[in-house]
Amino acid sequence: MSYVNYHLQDRSDRIFRPPAQRAKCVIIGGGVHGLGIAHDLSSRGMDDVWLLEKNTFGSGTSCWSTKLIHGGLRYLENIWDWGLVQSSLAERQLLMELAHDLIFPIPLLYPVYEQGRRPAYQIRAGLWLYDRLSASDGLRNHNIVSPHELSRCTKSFRLDGMKQCFQFWDALTDDAALCLRVAAGAHKNGAHLCEGVKVESIMPSGGRYRLNLTVPHRSVGMSIETSAVVLAAGPWSHELLGGEELSPRHKGLNNKGTHLVLKDMGFTKGILMESVDPADGRIFFALPWKGHTLVGTTEKIYHTAADDQKPEADEIDYLLRNLSAYTATCKSALESQIKYVYSGLRWLVGDSSGTLSQISRDYTITTHGSPLAKLWTIYGGKLTGYRRLAKEVADQVCKHLDHPHPSVTHQHKVWASSTEDLKAPPILDERFISYDVFKSRSLSLSNGVE
Repeated sequence: MSYVNYHLQDRSDRIFRPPAQRAKCVIIGGGVHGLGIAHDLSSRGMDDVWLLEKNTFGSGTSCWSTKLIHGGLRYLENIWDWGLVQSSLAERQLLMELAHDLIFPIPLLYPVYEQGRRPAYQIRAGLWLYDRLSASDGLRNHNIVSPHELSRCTKSFRLDGMKQCFQFWDALTDDAALCLRVAAGAHKNGAHLCEGVKVESIMPSGGRYRLNLTVPHRSVGMSIETSAVVLAAGPWSHELLGGEELSPRHKGLNNKGTHLVLKDMGFTKGILMESVDPADGRIFFALPWKGHTLVGTTEKIYHTAADDQKPEADEIDYLLRNLSAYTATCKSALESQIKYVYSGLRWLVGDSSGTLSQISRDYTITTHGSPLAKLWTIYGGKLTGYRRLAKEVADQVCKHLDHPHPSVTHQHKVWASSTEDLKAPPILDERFISYDVFKSRSLSLSNGVE
């Protein structure tokens, strides 16, 4: 097995070791889904599994989340998503056991105000159902808390107009650290992992697929052939699908979300809030995270190249405006507390004809190919449910490759420990965009300076 760190900022002492010319299975994309599939396949005893990531593990969608491992309370408003909520809550329980040093229970407060869109009885019914779907995962059921509890945990929150406040439980993580732990598990079980290797094209070739690769900052090209390809590249997937034999099975839609990382506002519990904007009824979170306060997320359809996405001023204004409506802090004072901003894309099945709230966050798996060679493409999926998705894809790959071994990623023995992590997650200064830098760049662009 090998872990080849072709990090874009690597030091020159790294040794270049290209992938083999042939492989049993190649996974494209080193986010949590791709890493999860590599972990699942390798832990079943499948050898010769390669994962190729053009940047670094988790550097795309996976590390731009709201950092919650949760069922998705708001999804209960769509009855067709109840199954997704239940399976996500089951995964929440399992992941808290398997990665207990990375995933922690967090109490969340849901204040209900007179001007809110959802009445207290509706929220209470949803929380009751959330508890039932959680089964016996060790987390407490929801309860009603007093305004005093809200002010004690949040300091700056407004109590005027509040009718009731509920408390329920979910879990919080560091998504970058979780990606690296899954990568370590895949490495431990024999998968070959490569960062900084870009797949330029996928071509059917004599009953197999030929992947043409480059290592951009080393000006090296190569190819690898395989009979099983898993395309877990998220928003970049359709760049590799084209032509008659590999035309996309679905329209893909990029759902963009932006977050703020503020100086610690003193929150000891997370807060779930409804947007006060008349045009939408979305909810957003303010969470204590790594000594900061994390606020997010926005949602908007994103149409241009995935590599070009970045936070935008209107998204930051949306979050500040909504947060200030619940706190005793004006928008400009909140803005002065922003340390970092970040945004990411969630790749969903759909088009721009409907609203984002109507599109399911569950995953879809499509297949191309023949009995000799197959290619799977993943749409959608949540951080919480990555292991379930990985198991389903790996089941199909194993059937195709005649490798009749069941998934075992629910067992501790195939997981890596903290001492086996391949590297530490990047520090916040490296991971996110400094808000001072964001403002200076925005000012330069507005003045016509590149």
